[in-house]
Amino acid sequence: MGLVLVAFAAVRPNLANNAVAQVGTRSIRQIDYDRALQGVAADRRSVDAKLAEHVLDRLIDEELLVQHGMALGLATEDPRLRAELVRATLEAVLAERRGEPPASDDQLREHYQRRADLFRLGGRVAVDVLYFSSVASAERARKLLEDGTKLDKIGALPAPFPAPVDPLSKPRLRDLHGPRVADAAWELPIGHPSAPIAVAHGAVLVWVRSRTDAELPPFESVREQVREDLDRARDEQALQRWLSEARRRVRVMVRGK
Repeated sequence: MGLVLVAFAAVRPNLANNAVAQVGTRSIRQIDYDRALQGVAADRRSVDAKLAEHVLDRLIDEELLVQHGMALGLATEDPRLRAELVRATLEAVLAERRGEPPASDDQLREHYQRRADLFRLGGRVAVDVLYFSSVASAERARKLLEDGTKLDKIGALPAPFPAPVDPLSKPRLRDLHGPRVADAAWELPIGHPSAPIAVAHGAVLVWVRSRTDAELPPFESVREQVREDLDRARDEQALQRWLSEARRRVRVMVRGK
């Protein structure tokens, strides 16, 4: 193997120090070559000079194919390759952020307080979600409810699916009716209708019958969940910073703007 590398160095004196070969303008790095040799060695007792040269030939062939694929535009036109490229680029963008020191205890506690609603446990709400054919009809019904009209007298449409047994948790309510209904159910005074909320086929009113507020568990019991959520938030911030910088570097034109 050493003789093979010496021979390549003699033939290609202008190679970069960290390269074992060059294909066009791109180098095959020594580290990638060593990794390929290790992979072959795992299946064999020894790697002689002939096999080492064969491994390098395969890396050169692979690079030739990759360059040709790039020239054909496959990386930008093939949906599967685009998705893989996006995934790999995201990992590369976030790799530097993930090399930062882990969040301190004070940073975790600050995030825990800032995002307390995410970590609360046990909150439940008993709620009526009333369906109407339009926002206007829902607004008329809201005024009737404010004036004291009973729920069964305001002309609501039948629900599109059977009402689940309540009280419900906020995530469950969100799954059933969407985030706007769930948020309203936790913000409304009990016994008062929400403003009309537009939905796909009309509008709804939310009427809260009862609510048990969630309790915030001790920090120590959710420390790892807090750490995971803070890591996700930092990843998102790092990605947004990178995208903002990329938009400054690369000219982006949008029709009509």
